[in-house]
Amino acid sequence: MFEATKRQGPYNEGTESEANRHEPLVSVVMATRNYGHYLSEAVESVRRQTYPHWELWIIDDGSTDGTRELVRSWPADERIHYVYGERWGQAGAKNVGIRLSRGEWIAFLDADDRWEPLKLSQQVTRAQQYPQAGLIYCRRRWMDANGQELLRQHQTCKQGELPQGWVLEQLVVQNFVCFSSAMVHRLVLAHVGLFDEHLELAIDYDLWLRVAMHYEFAVVDQPLVWYRTGHGNLSRRVVERGQVALAILERAVREYGLAQKVSAAALREARASTCRTLGYVQRSQRPLEAARWYWRAWWYGGSAWRTWRGWAGCLRAAIQRPLRKIASR
Repeated sequence: MFEATKRQGPYNEGTESEANRHEPLVSVVMATRNYGHYLSEAVESVRRQTYPHWELWIIDDGSTDGTRELVRSWPADERIHYVYGERWGQAGAKNVGIRLSRGEWIAFLDADDRWEPLKLSQQVTRAQQYPQAGLIYCRRRWMDANGQELLRQHQTCKQGELPQGWVLEQLVVQNFVCFSSAMVHRLVLAHVGLFDEHLELAIDYDLWLRVAMHYEFAVVDQPLVWYRTGHGNLSRRVVERGQVALAILERAVREYGLAQKVSAAALREARASTCRTLGYVQRSQRPLEAARWYWRAWWYGGSAWRTWRGWAGCLRAAIQRPLRKIASR
């Protein structure tokens, strides 16, 4: 089934006025499936942007929670387009939005996240300051399922440490680009390709790697995105996501020539850090499985101190778990 609602907007002619030619159209792509209870908040954050030259494509991948009825209840806004389909998958749904959009830049926003009003304005300004960049991103704040801010000590990077320029060496080790913060130039996607529709998870990591192999990244060093966590299937599929990320890394080595573009040390740490993450998220409930991942991290190399520290935590969890059971009797 396919349903599309497209209202004629001010940019549907595909040209810009002389006055606005220096202010490019930004296409916002938002894929959703049964996130109707968050969708209005996400869309409203786009409407509140101080940057006026945007269009929004909401791609509904078969929602059954009344999302269509919700969208129809909104006041008419010719900048907003709604497309309903089924069984695209998250990568396919995002690609539908990209193909339908017309902007010079494409910004992504998950349907359960939201933006600060200056997000697009700051990023377009940064793009003009850093014209060689193919991707612009920014910092994020964390919120819980109810929209309350979470104060996290382990932010993606400490203040002043967000990578910029040729970032592939850092990106293989850690995906520091929050999906809802990314704005990518259309010509970049035409070059490196869209999201891989064979993947269910970590589709952003795969695309960012392909972009970083050919283009520089630029950063707006402000938290302009609110990232929601602690809800939904994707938040709970950490182990599976890590396994997919490791497979993506190996494919990049095998098919994209990644080993010729980054140092051997970075590649070792990329593999090891993913294994350590898989060990960490499992060590309290499945300490033996966690131990296997820490062993694999040691075998890959990378930071031996971090691996042994994780191994010690795994051993501590394995000892404490039966003791807690005894104490609870």
